[in-house]
Amino acid sequence: MGSIIQVEVGASIAFSPDSRTIVTVGDDGAAYLWDAVSGYRILLITDAHVGPILAVSFSPDGRQFVTGGSDGRSQVWDATSGQLVFALDQSNSVIKVARFSPNGAQLATATADGHLRLWDANTGAILLEFQACLACAINSVAWRSDGTELATAGDDGFVRQWQVWPSVEAALAEADYRAGRKLSEPERYLYQIAERP
Repeated sequence: MGSIIQVEVGASIAFSPDSRTIVTVGDDGAAYLWDAVSGYRILLITDAHVGPILAVSFSPDGRQFVTGGSDGRSQVWDATSGQLVFALDQSNSVIKVARFSPNGAQLATATADGHLRLWDANTGAILLEFQACLACAINSVAWRSDGTELATAGDDGFVRQWQVWPSVEAALAEADYRAGRKLSEPERYLYQIAERP
């Protein structure tokens, strides 16, 4: 039998990719890192969020982890020092899910109001945002192993798959190809794939 770790009520948990560290978060708004073998706490980030933290996951290299909370913030932390790397500019909706892409280049966050956002995991810049679930919360997000697709599960009972493009230009080129013409500016806005400044 392994070690036993007592965690905060409402905890979410994630193993580091090398399985040596566990991060737990919960209703107290703090993030705890634990040695997975001994069960000893190795790091505590108090006040990581204001209110409960609902989402946590490690980057593929294990150097960082991301948290998402009821305060509408998602934040990326250094897994060794506990220092905030950057905060993602988020909405006022509760963050239900935060996941790094398999190659660590992107982050996906999903909210209680059904929005899915993709972020540059190196800079924190938003890459894409759209309503992935109308009038429902997104409760789970999974990346395809090659990072080219995301699947979302909402509390409406549906699982949806989304193509992930390496750049806005690639997404627009595919949209133009499928339409058989260049999309107009209103169409680009409608589909929320307009180029960002």
